[in-house]
Amino acid sequence: MKILITGIFGQIGWNLAHAARNQGHTVVGTYHNQRVESTFPVYPLEMMPHKLEHGLRLLPFLPDVILHCAAYTNVDKAESERPKVFAINSLSSNPVVSYARSIGAKLIYLSTDYVFDGLTGGYTESSIPFPRGVYGLSKLLGEAPVLAYKNGFVIRFTPLGHALRLPHHPLSLMDWILKCYRDGKKAPLFFNRTSSPVTAMDLWNVIDEILAGRQTQALLHVHSDLKDLLQIGREIEKVFLLSHTTTYGFLSHNNYSKIRPFLAHLKSNYLKPVSLNESLITLKQQRKSHEA
Repeated sequence: MKILITGIFGQIGWNLAHAARNQGHTVVGTYHNQRVESTFPVYPLEMMPHKLEHGLRLLPFLPDVILHCAAYTNVDKAESERPKVFAINSLSSNPVVSYARSIGAKLIYLSTDYVFDGLTGGYTESSIPFPRGVYGLSKLLGEAPVLAYKNGFVIRFTPLGHALRLPHHPLSLMDWILKCYRDGKKAPLFFNRTSSPVTAMDLWNVIDEILAGRQTQALLHVHSDLKDLLQIGREIEKVFLLSHTTTYGFLSHNNYSKIRPFLAHLKSNYLKPVSLNESLITLKQQRKSHEA
């Protein structure tokens, strides 16, 4: 298939692009600001809603599928940049849906566990969202036009780490723990915050099912087996053969947690949980292969 990835130079977009190409798909990407050296055809695309659809129609490429990965993801800064956040994460969905509808393309919008309040955890696709902060609210509003489109899909997930890491992005949880180990420092992790993180490859496996028509559910939670952050850190230690890096941390009620869900783990009515251990083993193998 011909796949267009918005935000191809984001961590998720970059890794999904490589996964798609490895499966024989033709991949073209768009970027807004940051550009890196790439073997993919890439084009600048203005993400402001009033220019977005026109920009998409100018691309010399007619996709079968659009992976809408472009997003404003700085959770803390989002609180003071509301107009920009809502423009990119929410309002951009309308012109992308309009473009997808006009060419009959499937559209997959990547969302987040931050659409929930984090009071109970174990959120399924039928759970009622209630975001704590601007970032979560903007992503929730961005889901609505996609779910109203007959060929639209929304995937909610929590990122764990990536086989390919772009240096201009903040460290993932996994890379931060690896860095702490290399620097001889401790990595304090919250034992009172839950999560169900997955890798880009876990996401791609579900996207592949959607592309093949084997998965038709419009809203999906891709999630791993339940762990708190300390357990996740210990799992990373075990797989990557680290020693005495993670330590107990406690997430208190402060400005950081005010806009983030405490009990953030997802569940699904349609998908089985991914094994965190198996995902990490695969990720470690992929990194070795890329570094070789």
